[in-house]
Amino acid sequence: MVSGHGREAYERARAAVDKGQFENALAAVEEAFAKEPADAPIRELYVGLNLARAIKLAARARDLRRLDIVERGIPLEEEFQDSPRVREAFEESIASFDKVLAVEPDSEKGLTLKASALHRFDRAGRRSEALDLLRRVASANPQNRQVQLAIRKIERVCDECSDSGFCPHCAGRGHRTTLSMKRQCNVCWGQGICLKCGIL
Repeated sequence: MVSGHGREAYERARAAVDKGQFENALAAVEEAFAKEPADAPIRELYVGLNLARAIKLAARARDLRRLDIVERGIPLEEEFQDSPRVREAFEESIASFDKVLAVEPDSEKGLTLKASALHRFDRAGRRSEALDLLRRVASANPQNRQVQLAIRKIERVCDECSDSGFCPHCAGRGHRTTLSMKRQCNVCWGQGICLKCGIL
């Protein structure tokens, strides 16, 4: 049970979680953690909510990239730079994973999901950083087969999408246009990602 200065904020965070008020819960647990960072229940809730936020932001960044491709009319196989809003969304997600790892440096989930976000963000530029994180997990837990698979996927260039991470059938748009009719891509189910490598 939480005691001391952080208790009231922790209780507010728990109540907000129960009501499904994520942002209120996050703000309250940040307050509780600032007051009592060593308290186990506060740390647990802080890590859990920041991990959930990071996952949510990573998904948002991926969706923004897909929207950006459509809005900018980027053709298939054209090299392009992410827009500032897409880069910012990925950086915000990675910063949230860093908050988790600052409290729990050996968190398998935190390390694995940050590696995935780094790989999605910039395959060429952040590949070695992503691999370093995954190898830390593999070293601590050699039985983690998911991480071994993720390492193999990141090490090799994907032959399905030429390592772009985008669905090769819809070029990352999530839809295809046939005879002027727009339909959801039936290969990636509207996600716009390569199902062979992009779901790390």
